[in-house]
Amino acid sequence: MPARTQTAFDGAHRSIGFRLTEANTRNLRLITHSLDDINGAIRTAMYGMGQIVTRDLKTRLSTGPRSGRIVYVRGRRFQRSAPGEFPARITGALAKSVKYTVYRGGKTLEFGETIRYARFLELGTSRMQPRPHVQPVALSWAPKVPSRIQAKLEERIRKRGRLTG
Repeated sequence: MPARTQTAFDGAHRSIGFRLTEANTRNLRLITHSLDDINGAIRTAMYGMGQIVTRDLKTRLSTGPRSGRIVYVRGRRFQRSAPGEFPARITGALAKSVKYTVYRGGKTLEFGETIRYARFLELGTSRMQPRPHVQPVALSWAPKVPSRIQAKLEERIRKRGRLTG
């Protein structure tokens, strides 16, 4: 027996209700499990992407050629980054401050640095040209997010098939 739909309209508000029968509660459970699988796959993929993206950002901050001028900090020789390059590593504090957060039910990934001067490096100041580093990493990984979500969803579907089949 199909679900019976009731509609009430009082002029300002509209409500729709339905009555569940035993036959369609089973279908509702299957739909709920499917939605849980989809949400879980998205959440898992986003956490995985967070780990990958922050690792990539930390690696790019710590390695790679720099072509800026040579400076001495505490008696040690360092080469600064030129405008447009990833910031040069001197203390490692910038790379250590890289963090990520997944929120809104696993549908939003936010990453970046927590250290105060990161914004000045990324955007530049009136006295320094920008050294963009977060945006290039985000742009390089953004196209890969849908395929990661799809892979996690297919993995969940395979697991569900083994559990039920």
